Amino acid sequence: IPAGEHPKLAILPRVCAGLFTVCKSLQTVKNSDAMMQGYYSKLKPLIAAGKLTAANAEAVVTYLQCIAASALISVQRQYRQMEQPVTMEGLIEELQNSYRPHQDRGRMRTKAEDIRMDLADIDCQKNTSGVRTLEDRKKLLSSYKQLALDCVRTQIFAELEVQSLLPVQEQAANCIVTM
Repeated sequence: IPAGEHPKLAILPRVCAGLFTVCKSLQTVKNSDAMMQGYYSKLKPLIAAGKLTAANAEAVVTYLQCIAASALISVQRQYRQMEQPVTMEGLIEELQNSYRPHQDRGRMRTKAEDIRMDLADIDCQKNTSGVRTLEDRKKLLSSYKQLALDCVRTQIFAELEVQSLLPVQEQAANCIVTM
């Protein structure tokens, strides 16, 4: 078998480029945490069954991009509050470099559960009372980054899944037409 690039690594630059575009368009939103929750509530029924259909794949990818972009915007704002400003390009490059395709396993149901747990973790950290220490802020930053990475993983899975669904649907259409 000839050597070739991993299919997930081939899709990753395109996913990250799309994520950068979404980040730029959502940069003016004031409450990115509320926006994350809103997009997750729209995404949840589409992925609840654990199956992805070609009909809802585009909406799933859009919602995942918006959740990841909201998380990265929150990371950027947290760094700004800590007086360590970062660029969105730098954050997306860090996200792209942290992706490991050999660790990206599981089906849609598992990935949906990871996103749900990330959001619950962020919500819990945001709603704790008291003054946040530097360690608390670093943990929150890590949670936001993990959410963005899980969304990218899920988006890559969704795009690969849709590519595998299309030939099957075309074959079914051909069978129906030829009969």
